[in-house]
Amino acid sequence: MRTASTQAELRFLMSLVNDDGKRESTDALINDIVRMIDEGHQREQIERQVKHRHFGLLFQLARGRISARKRFTRWDRVYLDEYSSSFSTPELPGMYRGRRLQGKSIADIGCGAGMQAIFFSLGHCRVTAVEKDPLRYTLALLNSLAYRAKVDVVHSDYASLDPGRIEADVVFSDPLRPREEGVRTMGTLLPSPLALMDFFGQRDYAFDLPPQMRWDNIPVDGEKEYISVDGELNRLTLYTGSLALSGSSAVMLPQGRVIRGDPGEVGLEAIREAGRYVYVPDPAVVHARLLHTVPGISDMRVLESGPRRLVLTSDTEYSGFPGKAYMRISGSSDMVERLRENNIGRVFVRFSSSPGENYSEKMRIEREIRGEGTAYIFKDGSGPFAAVEIP
Repeated sequence: MRTASTQAELRFLMSLVNDDGKRESTDALINDIVRMIDEGHQREQIERQVKHRHFGLLFQLARGRISARKRFTRWDRVYLDEYSSSFSTPELPGMYRGRRLQGKSIADIGCGAGMQAIFFSLGHCRVTAVEKDPLRYTLALLNSLAYRAKVDVVHSDYASLDPGRIEADVVFSDPLRPREEGVRTMGTLLPSPLALMDFFGQRDYAFDLPPQMRWDNIPVDGEKEYISVDGELNRLTLYTGSLALSGSSAVMLPQGRVIRGDPGEVGLEAIREAGRYVYVPDPAVVHARLLHTVPGISDMRVLESGPRRLVLTSDTEYSGFPGKAYMRISGSSDMVERLRENNIGRVFVRFSSSPGENYSEKMRIEREIRGEGTAYIFKDGSGPFAAVEIP
């Protein structure tokens, strides 16, 4: 794993910032490497063909673009090192945050490769982005050019700045996460949000925190906003001061649905037998502790509760459920027969078991059906059963 860049590599990257033609030709070369990786060529084969003095850097950037393909519309123009390609804010939640803070002046402290700062700028925010790492500072400059975003990128440690001269309504930070840390706390993030609040004083703050962080490890008052993308938990943002609009919130993208309220608990009984309908609440709603605000929730029962998903059931259909809703089409004993009757040819297992067991169950069922539709396999006290998603 490459963890640092040489001075020669940094000078090369900075030359791309200052020379549009050179940057365009380098973009094309990196994308050629992406193509060759996609075609299955080994690194040594690609290096012999490319013959570039900074091949190691270009290869890393190509791998970053491969990682970024599904998360950034301009993936074939972005510059991301290994860490940035894994942890940079994806475009969808980044643009949402830009809209939420539209018109604000923002100081992004520890901006990394600059992606969230860019999306703030595209949301009509005035952005000063501060980054002390020379590689990521340069990447932030290149990515601002890729998105044609107006970001003032400053190469500095925030502690070397005069906080009184930082003109910003909001201090934002998406701090580094220690890779080997088991339990996330605000004090061990880099830079620590607690240290930033002490340094910059009385202002509004927005912090990107690890979404699995326990609430008792967040000793700062504010709105905890959980963002999901395509039903998967993606981001936790803590908003303080005037930025906080509620106790907690759940944002479901790309639909743009937002639920706000005061967090609370909902006591639901467990049940052995599934009802006619199955509901899987969006993880943003679950983590924001806003299930109690969902219409009809008191009528539902818990079919499965685990770290990956919460599965509820009811005999009543509720429209507008924040998550996935399914209608049961079989029991356990007649599952294959009902799948055939409903022209199902593909199934996805949605109950907790090992990945190998899930795959085996999927293959076992699909060998016996020949349809075009899709069904989902849940499990109750009587065994697996099939359900179809309600649009």
